[in-house]
Order: sequence, then C-alpha cells, then structure tokens
Amino acid sequence: MMDQMKLLVDLQNVDFAIKDIENKKEDIPRELDTHRETCQKIQKEIDLLMENIKRIKKERIKKEQDVKIEDDLLLKTKSKLPEVKTNKEYSALLAEIDSIKKKIDRFEDEELNLMEFLEEKERDRSEERRVGKECRSRWSP
Repeated sequence: MMDQMKLLVDLQNVDFAIKDIENKKEDIPRELDTHRETCQKIQKEIDLLMENIKRIKKERIKKEQDVKIEDDLLLKTKSKLPEVKTNKEYSALLAEIDSIKKKIDRFEDEELNLMEFLEEKERDRSEERRVGKECRSRWSP
C-alpha cells in the first residue's frame, strides 16, 4: 500500500511538472513577441539616429562652406586695405574685417559643436547597433 502511495505521489509530481512545462510553453510565444517588439523599437531608434547623423553631417558641411565663403570675403576685404585713402575709410574697412572675423569664429564654433554632437550620436549609434544585434541574435529564429 505504501508503494502505491509513493507511486501516486511520484505520478502527481510528474503531472505537476508536465503542467508547469505546458504553462511555460504557452508563455513562450508572448515572450517572443515582446522581445521582437523590443528589437523593432531598437531598430527604429537606430534608424532615427542615422537620420540625425545625416542631418548633422549636412549642417556641418554647410558650416564649412559658410566659413570658406567668409574666408574668401575676408581676403577680398583685406586686399582693399592698400587702396584706402582716408582714415575714415580705413576704420570702416577694419570694422568690416573685424565683423567678418567674428562671423568666421561663430561659424567655426558652431561647426565644432556639431562635430562633438556628431561624435556623441555616432557612439550612441554604435551602442544601439550592438544592442540591436544582440537582440536579433538572441530572439530571432
């Protein structure tokens, strides 16, 4: 009789284990969907970062062009200095040169800020790609 009781207890334990496995089996598709959604969100973040990086690169190139234009203007303006005949003209030309230099400095500062921001976004993109790759390799079939 004790042997039969022990067998029944063992059978009951096996039934509990089977039920536990069936419950886990039912949870797997939901968990997989959740992780796929997470991977998709990460991919969207990567795509957004890529768009921002492209935009920042364009802005930086524009600032480089602005600096080049102002540098050319500065050279042209400086070349007028030997032709000046009065102190008033000379002062006006120096003021114009100073204004151009300040503009160039501002453009260069903006360009440096964009470059720093770009480096930050590139690091973010690398990290997001690493996380995304890990997510895909872990949860994709």
